[in-house]
Amino acid sequence: MAAVVHRTIDANRYASKKTLAQGMLDIALLTANASQLKYILQVGHQHEFYTLMVTLISISIILQVNIALFFYSRRAQSGRSHPGSFILFIF
Repeated sequence: MAAVVHRTIDANRYASKKTLAQGMLDIALLTANASQLKYILQVGHQHEFYTLMVTLISISIILQVNIALFFYSRRAQSGRSHPGSFILFIF
């Protein structure tokens, strides 16, 4: 007869993996925005919605960077940051 093994969920490990996955999604979004901005700038004014696209993509990138800096500064003020935590937080 096989023994039944009951595993308990390690909340710290789960939270770490979740935070890492969210960071990866943030980087993917930032990379996609940068790629779209590069494409629009290469096409130039030939694109039908050039001004609108450049404006919206730029706003998105600026907001992403501002939010990352805001959360990093809150983390630093709470005393939970350590050297390199900004890199870990972003990535």
